[in-house]
Amino acid sequence: MITRLSPSLLTLSLLQMRIVPALLLNVLCLAAGSAQQIAGSVHTWEKVEVTLTAEKTYDNPYAKVEVWVDLQGPEFNKRCYGFWDGGNTFKVRVLATKPGTWHWTSHSNQDDPGLNGKEGSFQANTWTQAEKGENPLRRGMVVPSRLQLCAHSRGFSALGR
Repeated sequence: MITRLSPSLLTLSLLQMRIVPALLLNVLCLAAGSAQQIAGSVHTWEKVEVTLTAEKTYDNPYAKVEVWVDLQGPEFNKRCYGFWDGGNTFKVRVLATKPGTWHWTSHSNQDDPGLNGKEGSFQANTWTQAEKGENPLRRGMVVPSRLQLCAHSRGFSALGR
């Protein structure tokens, strides 16, 4: 089980440990909380999990099977790779960077109908200002910044200053 750190505790920990904030915050952003199973509506910057079930069995799925989804959304068209999650289960985790409708189509390097050609979509909505105030990670991904060591992709300081 992964627990979610409060923004103030997270900031304090980073300053005390003197670790490059951008690297650690990116790792925590990706690991914090459980991913959302695809539903009708999510928020921007909230993880969405695509679960694929292989119809075939593989001797070494970790090494021999690659899965991905082609994700399309507002001003976005990228390939996002997934991972083997044990048994015949593969997962791809994505997030919406902007509000709007997002579509995905699954693919793999195997001839497996359980992994290829699956499709889905979800609607991403913006966070309210109050919700952003409760958790600064709702402003976007943390990226390196020369002036502030790290900042959200939308230009806000990641350390809340």
